[in-house]
Amino acid sequence: MLLSHHCKRESLLFDYEREEESKVVLKHEKTGHIVEAGLRRKIKILDDYVKQLVESDDEEDFAAIQKIEDMIIGEPNLVAGLKPLVFERLVEVLVDGNKETTTKGSTAFILGFANFDECSVGMKEKAIKVLVKLMSDDCDMISISALKTLTRLARVSADYASYMIEMGALEGALAIHVDPINYPNLQIIQELAKFLALVVCQVKIPSHKVHLVVPILDKILQIRESEVRYMVRACYALLSIAVESWINEGEICKNLILFIGYWNNMAAYSALEVVAYIVESGNSSHIEILIKKHKFLQYLDWSEICRKPKTFQKEVCRIISKLAVKGGIFINDMDKARVRDYLSKLLEADDIKVRSEAACTICNVFYGDI
Repeated sequence: MLLSHHCKRESLLFDYEREEESKVVLKHEKTGHIVEAGLRRKIKILDDYVKQLVESDDEEDFAAIQKIEDMIIGEPNLVAGLKPLVFERLVEVLVDGNKETTTKGSTAFILGFANFDECSVGMKEKAIKVLVKLMSDDCDMISISALKTLTRLARVSADYASYMIEMGALEGALAIHVDPINYPNLQIIQELAKFLALVVCQVKIPSHKVHLVVPILDKILQIRESEVRYMVRACYALLSIAVESWINEGEICKNLILFIGYWNNMAAYSALEVVAYIVESGNSSHIEILIKKHKFLQYLDWSEICRKPKTFQKEVCRIISKLAVKGGIFINDMDKARVRDYLSKLLEADDIKVRSEAACTICNVFYGDI
């Protein structure tokens, strides 16, 4: 009876602390300050769960993971307060060959919230090495979790991104199995595109590794699904690497051009921006490859362009104008693609700026033909 009474008192005390803590949380949220209430106690509880994860068997692993994930999803900054020793324990779980895939996948996810800067250089390097190794794991859960954590790290620091590349992250990304035709796992593609776009934007890819990026992007751009955020990120990745490395690749350019007529405006405009960049910043040989070899003008879906937003339509007009003022070398290609006929349809657009842009473009095409 005494034990029961003691447990009840402990429960009431915990409820009281939680109630007081929630009041402080609400108070801080209203003022915009960081919540510190009870953080130390929560971190201690989280430490204990991580210790249990390292030392327990598979059934207890699942229980510990559930508790850890519930805590960090509710308050992600908890993991940043973990001691370096606890961080090391998480890394050891990833290295442990006897741990179940579910345990490893969840541990990789948890590690993504940790504060790497507080750990030793050796431990940071060890963590990145094992995450790079796991990013191409056959288990989707492990692969996705590792990719997410590496993406967060790359966002934190360009130094982390550079070290990932050095440790073989691009080779790992290339080894990830992506089947564009047979029901691809869109979450893997999404995380892969996000990771790649961030890394190539953060650091300059070494020249001897650029050839690895192109086939990865090629696989991503072959997907035709309703989820298009991966496509946008893949386009930004293309903008961040040298045009010479991919402009000659037939499939990647063909897929890029086809996306310009895609129903999703965000994906279509991202692809159009890549073409605009080539026309504006590329040299004459790059532009000629785009127009002559990959037949950019012939592949344009004008029926779809006429339904696009005004910003999109104006960008198409600007691209054609820039091609026209470069001389008459592309005029025959424009005639074959009936560019002037389609531009005349934009003269009937509701927006006056689109009509004005279309009129200027027709003039440029006309004078380029003289």
